[in-house]
Amino acid sequence: MTDRGVDERQVERDFQTVGEIRRIAWQRQPEDVLALIERLRVQLLTERMPRRRRRLYRALIDYLDEVLEERFDSEKDVEPDAARKSALGYVRDIIKGIDD
Repeated sequence: MTDRGVDERQVERDFQTVGEIRRIAWQRQPEDVLALIERLRVQLLTERMPRRRRRLYRALIDYLDEVLEERFDSEKDVEPDAARKSALGYVRDIIKGIDD
């Protein structure tokens, strides 16, 4: 700890965690990234949460969406339609779970 009470090791671990979240958009399969985006959207629609968390979820959705669009444009082996169909199936399963 420093004189001000900052736990530098904890700050470093948290910084690494933020980096891991950023890398999700680049390292995961597009289908999984889309599923995560849709999961966050469903949470926004179905869960009461503090405004701060809503803003965080929206920011994450925006970031993941932007990276995914960049990947769709630049990666030739990524098929946007197939990824979207897969994510749609995932959302249908979530909705079925809510209805049950």
